Amino acid sequence: MLSRLSIRLVVWLGCVGLSLLAVTASAADYPSKPIRWIVPFPPGGAIDMVSRVLAQRVSQTLGQPVTVENRPGAGGIIGSA
Repeated sequence: MLSRLSIRLVVWLGCVGLSLLAVTASAADYPSKPIRWIVPFPPGGAIDMVSRVLAQRVSQTLGQPVTVENRPGAGGIIGSA
């Protein structure tokens, strides 16, 4: 008969194994399409310039095109929504 500790260990190892399989399966083909980077501020500002530099580096790293889309208005609420 198995003790409580060994049952917990078997259950814990099973959960860890299943979670590792799920992570591996979901990350295999990400990203599969171009990425839209929405900036909730008008173009030409400091946040826009930083976003474009970061988008360029993300694009090089992931191998997918990243487009920066500005959606200003309402103090950033429109773009954040």
